[in-house]
Amino acid sequence: MGHGFAQVAVNIPLDRAFDYEIPERLAGAVRPGVVVRVPFGPRSMTGYCVGTSEAASFHRTKPILAVLEAEPVFDANDLELARWIASEYAAGIGEVLEAMLPSAVRQGKARPATEFAKLVTPGAGEPPRGAKQAAVVKALAELGGEAAVSQVLEKSGASRASLLSLVEAGLVAIEKREVDPWSALRAAKTEPHDLTPPQREALSEIVEAAANRRFQPFLLFGVTGSGKTEVYLRAIDHVVRAGGQAIVLIPEIVLTPQTVARFVGRFDRVAVLHSHLSAQERHAQWRAIARGDAQVVVGARSAVFAPARKLGIIVIDEEHETSFKQENAPRYHAREVAMRRARIGNFPVVLGSATPSLESFYRAENAEYRMLQLPQRVESRPMPAVEVVSMVEERAIRKGRHVLSRRLEQLLREALARGEQTMLFLNRRGFTTHLFCPTCGWTAHCEHCSISLIHHKDEQSVVCHYCGHRTTVPDACPDCKGTVVQIGMGTERIEEEVKGLYPDAAVERIDGDTMSKAHAHEGLFDRVHSGEVDVLVGTQLLAKGHDFPDVTVVGVVSADTGLHFPDFRARERTFQLLTQVAGRTGRSDKGGRVVVQTYNPAEPSVSRAAQHDYVGFARAELADRNALGYPPYTRLVRIVVEGVDGAKVTERAQEIAGALGAAVVAAGGKMLGPVPAPISRIKGRFRSHLILRLALGTAPGTFVDLIPGRSGRKGGIAVGVDVDPVSML
Repeated sequence: MGHGFAQVAVNIPLDRAFDYEIPERLAGAVRPGVVVRVPFGPRSMTGYCVGTSEAASFHRTKPILAVLEAEPVFDANDLELARWIASEYAAGIGEVLEAMLPSAVRQGKARPATEFAKLVTPGAGEPPRGAKQAAVVKALAELGGEAAVSQVLEKSGASRASLLSLVEAGLVAIEKREVDPWSALRAAKTEPHDLTPPQREALSEIVEAAANRRFQPFLLFGVTGSGKTEVYLRAIDHVVRAGGQAIVLIPEIVLTPQTVARFVGRFDRVAVLHSHLSAQERHAQWRAIARGDAQVVVGARSAVFAPARKLGIIVIDEEHETSFKQENAPRYHAREVAMRRARIGNFPVVLGSATPSLESFYRAENAEYRMLQLPQRVESRPMPAVEVVSMVEERAIRKGRHVLSRRLEQLLREALARGEQTMLFLNRRGFTTHLFCPTCGWTAHCEHCSISLIHHKDEQSVVCHYCGHRTTVPDACPDCKGTVVQIGMGTERIEEEVKGLYPDAAVERIDGDTMSKAHAHEGLFDRVHSGEVDVLVGTQLLAKGHDFPDVTVVGVVSADTGLHFPDFRARERTFQLLTQVAGRTGRSDKGGRVVVQTYNPAEPSVSRAAQHDYVGFARAELADRNALGYPPYTRLVRIVVEGVDGAKVTERAQEIAGALGAAVVAAGGKMLGPVPAPISRIKGRFRSHLILRLALGTAPGTFVDLIPGRSGRKGGIAVGVDVDPVSML
């Protein structure tokens, strides 16, 4: 006999729930917000109860199989937020709820526990045999006699078998304990800095909104080094003292120990959510947040879903960063989700940036956000002087191929003589961008993707940065046997050039290749801070939020790298990147200088960045966007069709265009395409896309619902829908 019915959402791209019977044995256990197991077609799936009812909308219903999490993991506000995301981003409600939970919680696993190893009293067992066992004992001793098993194995370089043999010998004991969510987070307590008058004014407005539980978006627009973080910390302190919780969203790229330490140094219980956590650690953090133990949650994009039930403020630092947009379903933007969550819960959101996204600046100009400005650096430090060097003129004067201009070489040499540090930036890793045969025109392309392979000299290979395919560098052109030349440059090439020019300098490189291992950046940043590194060469990883007081020279090797991408945001991203890179210097009383090398010195994103003129750039760029009908004056929906059969992909894209075209035009919109995507093949799958340009206020979901057969892979063809896309590639 059943006890009513439950509406359950499962992880499929349909924005609807399904009715299931609540069996007698689960009566009282099934309620909104719990995680359940349900039969779905020929298999069983994890599902989320979003409601209950006395009657079902279908005659034949199946019973729920099990309740995986007895306590609701979602409250009423969470479910309201999930419904909004599903509607706004044309996603399934089950897809959204799945994204809101860590996998360990979702799968109903036991309470998070981890294994600890402990040294037994000396003499209690046999002495260690072999180098590996001795290494384990030594590592344990250095870790204070006990530590997590994973930590012991990593430090000793030994296998689990070596550890277990020590347990058998009576030298080591292993026990399971619940994970302490705060154990890894220790930092010296820090005192608040004195505030400048603009910081005080900004803080008072934010605190007033938080104290009165008023939804209010703030755009904290402050130049690099103006003390935005101190405003965040003070505002959060007011919320925490009043018994509330805070969420701080930071781009994953900036989620470094240095950044986290600023929050750990001011609050006792800071939960940190990022991609390097183990499942148990993430589970433990999630439970601590849900219990109300965590005062502050610091994390990347998905931390916007943290189960903080006493939430009183959300801060989004570097709000312009594109990493706040999820690139696979559900394709939400964390900034917009934060706004909706704050509106539901009645509290303020603070967006901070030296280079706000044009969408946020536009909203602030139109009084949708409240603009708070920090126009000067703390301690009245000047903004760094920026010199633009025309590489066209440089090449006309200097013979041969030179990566660095004479001016940049001079400043680098002078900084080394003074014992100061230099940063050289190029947003392209590898040694050269591609291999080319001038005789027949052959280029080294990936076999699986429609892009050039990048030459990595360290590995003597050419690599695809999309699918990871790699092959050896050919001795000659495979088509005509002619000589292959290298074109373009990457960070490896700059590193080699600098080492050749300044052999005594300590040069380090930071990019996706050198930082591929978890925590690899921590040791490097420690060496930079301690003065062991003279020159730091890197990609955009360098530009993001790091504070290096001894960096007095910054060189942008090529400002033109991202300008020619087939994306209407290319100029905006170039301006932001140049401004953020320049902001890494002049952060102490030593001052700083910036050299920007470019073949386009008159380009507005370069010249305005050199003048630190964000407002001038933003207003001119917005005027261009308005004239061309781009966001924020319209909304875009990008529909990507992909599959292994190129002809079927084209056919499906045209079918979708036929189904949507008339409705889009009738609503005052425009459809562009279908055409091959700028990167028309990735991992062996062909890609075609079409873009809907819609009037503001138009609901994208109404058009997405018209896509035939969107819920499954029809004939091996996948259809992805991206509302408000940030990537057009």
